[in-house]
Amino acid sequence: MDPGDIKDLASLEAWLNTWPKGTEAEREAAQRVAVNVAARAALRVFPDAVGVRHIDLTLATSRALLVSGVAMVSKTPLINSAAYAASLAASVHGANAARAAAAATAAVYSVAAYADASAATTAHAVSASGTVWEVVRSDCGALAELQSLERAPLWPDDNPLEKDWDAAKRVLEGAGPEWGFWIDWYEKVLAGAPQDWQGLLTDVALIPPKDWDQGPAHVHGIIEKLKAKHAVAVGTPLSRAYPVDFSFDALARVMRMVGIDDDTAHLRDPAIVQNFVDDCDELKDTLRDFSDFAKAGGAGSNLSGMLHLAADRVLDELRRTQEQTHLRARHVVRLAIRLESFSKEKGARAELGDNLAGMLHDAIALLKTVTRKHLSPSYTALAPLSQLSLDQIDQDEILKLFDDAIGAIEALPSDELVALDQDGLNVLRDMEREARAFRAAIAEASTDEFRAILEARFAESLGGSGLALNRFVEMASVAAGGAGKAIDQGIKQYRRTKSLSEIWEALGPIFSCGGGGS
Repeated sequence: MDPGDIKDLASLEAWLNTWPKGTEAEREAAQRVAVNVAARAALRVFPDAVGVRHIDLTLATSRALLVSGVAMVSKTPLINSAAYAASLAASVHGANAARAAAAATAAVYSVAAYADASAATTAHAVSASGTVWEVVRSDCGALAELQSLERAPLWPDDNPLEKDWDAAKRVLEGAGPEWGFWIDWYEKVLAGAPQDWQGLLTDVALIPPKDWDQGPAHVHGIIEKLKAKHAVAVGTPLSRAYPVDFSFDALARVMRMVGIDDDTAHLRDPAIVQNFVDDCDELKDTLRDFSDFAKAGGAGSNLSGMLHLAADRVLDELRRTQEQTHLRARHVVRLAIRLESFSKEKGARAELGDNLAGMLHDAIALLKTVTRKHLSPSYTALAPLSQLSLDQIDQDEILKLFDDAIGAIEALPSDELVALDQDGLNVLRDMEREARAFRAAIAEASTDEFRAILEARFAESLGGSGLALNRFVEMASVAAGGAGKAIDQGIKQYRRTKSLSEIWEALGPIFSCGGGGS
């Protein structure tokens, strides 16, 4: 049965029942689909709950809907328990309330373990929400293609309840500051904006029932403490700007360098990665032409040489992406930004000549179109790297620390850090080579102006490399089941980083104390 055939409760239930449930993995997949459909149906009518004057009902419904949202990404016994408690609270407070309370109750009840997110329960949640069938079909179509709905807007087109939400928001704003968290949460849900579902929002969902029973002001105090805790855990904007991420393969016991989950989760789908690769065909041809002609023409000046190198870096990464099943999104964007910035430097066109400059202009125009179409969140995420300066640090000493750190990683595993696989090691070594290329170019710069340009790029390169190493240490220590004092201290320090020197100061104790190579 095709999702496009869904038009009423019976057809929705029939479609949900087409999901295989023979194995445990299949049952979990079918349950996750049902949870997503039910929760999003209920979330769409949250504005109805705010219209009810009884503040306990608004809090109970808000809680129930948040728990159902968390259940879309985190199916654990603790979430099951929280879902059941929230469903009871919503049903008690919502006995004579609007359809939103009924929708929340049905959605949350469908994620409780004993309900097993059945097709019938999910259909009931959709019915209670009064959701139009176009958006239900849209959700089911995405789920059928194994796409995540975590970052999908609740309403793909116009929001028919926009005026209702505007009115509901005014009610919440007038009810006091304790509703600020809920306004921010729901507006992000509406837009499909990034949220810390598995961190902060999970912790909010797991607030004990006895605390929820004490009302919005009491819950607000707990949420503020949780927000402060997660703000420390997440770190500064700079510490979150690492160009690559890592994941742990429990079977092979290696860390694997991958794309960035938080802002490019949709690019995990091989079909979508292929769509990106297809869009890059013309771009690769144009970059290849520029690189070949620049090399043949002996573009040997500082700026021409750096442009040639930057173009080759982008081309190499696009080739690698074509051969893999994932995309190093921020790494691609970082390379794209660097190529574009070099092309804008004074004298670039004169050094290249009109023909080569025209080829480069065409390549960069295509590059901007492709990356901003597919990878736009990465531009924002990487912005802090462009603000780094060399901070009067010893450039050669930093490169030595980088080399020592990678050497220690190559010697893993240890009791405190899990090993990185060969692909990941190759990426780190490539980042090291890039930094050394900038260092060499600085020494040979023909003018003070170009030396300053290269030093800015060198600082950016070092910053990305250092953050990648720190991120690896953080993830590898978690995968190993815990870390010693030096590593824990280094991780805490790197999360507070605001400058290049602080990034490398965080790494120093980790590798000088033997944590990485023991």
